[in-house]
Amino acid sequence: MHADEERARQIVLNLVQNAIRFTETGAIRVSSRVDCGFVRIHVADTGRGIAADKLEAIFEPFVQVSPDAGAVRSKGLGLGLAISRDLARRMGGDILVTSTLGIGSVFELSLPRSDSRPTGRPVYDESAEAQLHTPPTSAFAAGRS
Repeated sequence: MHADEERARQIVLNLVQNAIRFTETGAIRVSSRVDCGFVRIHVADTGRGIAADKLEAIFEPFVQVSPDAGAVRSKGLGLGLAISRDLARRMGGDILVTSTLGIGSVFELSLPRSDSRPTGRPVYDESAEAQLHTPPTSAFAAGRS
């Protein structure tokens, strides 16, 4: 992957933390694959989901979306997804989301793949590369009840 390792880790951590925050029961799965010159990391949850008309709004600064006022469990400011998408785009990638209310959400972080290392400081180490090439079935699955 041709990206800043620390920033990529920060983005994935933010996506996983959001999934944990909004998944009361069910599972959270993190998987990855290489496709069309990109490393694609998926964070899927069985949380409450996001309404289709709010999917782009969640990437705006200071925006928090909740299906009902009593369901808000967020302690943040609504900056995490905005910052994460900005970081991904600055590295030549993006964050996309699909979601269904009552079913859950899938966030996809895509970052450009590098078939040759640039000169200078390496962008990632070999152990990180091995973790990114796991099959998409589930690199991490945590059941919540």
